[in-house]
Formats: sequence, C-alpha cells, structure tokens
Amino acid sequence: MITDLGLRHAVPDADALSRLGYVETAATEVPTALVNAIPAGVTLDPAAAVKPVRSSG
Repeated sequence: MITDLGLRHAVPDADALSRLGYVETAATEVPTALVNAIPAGVTLDPAAAVKPVRSSG
C-alpha cells in the first residue's frame, strides 16, 4: 500500500487488507523497480498493532 505521505507499506495478507477496508481486486500492479523507489514504511500487520509498545528507557 502506498500512502499519501509517500511511503509504501507491506500488507501481509488478504485479511489484513480487508481490515483496512480494501479488497485485493482493487489493487493496481506496479513495477517492482517503481515500488522499490518509494521509501518503505512499517508493515501494516494487525497482530503487531495490538502488541504493547516497549519504552526505551
């Protein structure tokens, strides 16, 4: 997924995509070289999203 902030975010599976309100059939294929030119963001993983954040101090 590419956001309006100019970051690409991996979506691990169709279930995660659905939770974000999207369907696979609406996806547009983009050449790998173009995708790799966009800065990477975090993976949009629902399982990771519910884990507590550890403080660094």
